[in-house]
Amino acid sequence: MAAAGLAGASTESLSVHYHAHLDMFVNGKSEPVSASIGREDDSFFSPLHTHATSGMIHIEAPRDQRFTLGMLFTEWGVRLTRNCAGGYCRPGTHISAYIDGHRTSDALPDIVLRKGEEIALVIGHPPSHIPSHWNCRAKINPAIENPAQCVDFSQ
Repeated sequence: MAAAGLAGASTESLSVHYHAHLDMFVNGKSEPVSASIGREDDSFFSPLHTHATSGMIHIEAPRDQRFTLGMLFTEWGVRLTRNCAGGYCRPGTHISAYIDGHRTSDALPDIVLRKGEEIALVIGHPPSHIPSHWNCRAKINPAIENPAQCVDFSQ
């Protein structure tokens, strides 16, 4: 968390509360986002975290600030630079990002996380379909993530 410039707390702060979603594809295959990025059980939370492997990114902060994909990857301990995602780097591997189905030219770590946004990180060969939205209610485990949070994705 400190490396991402974020401070943790013993509870989730809900002064600023919204969700974004990350899909990751490696050579056309969907890959999960790790559970518990930026949190430890129910005892320590970053304002930027995940609960499950659904890809739902929770932004639950005491104050509004700019949260980025780079911050999430820093907390995760996975390299994300302008040219690399994990162990994959350009020019040897094609890497691109899409926001709500549209390719973005933003540097990967600088992609800002916004309420209800669908971010697709594509490494290598793209999938047959780039998602433009996320069907939250169909994709979460309600025992782990609250279905009421799907309102951020217009559901």
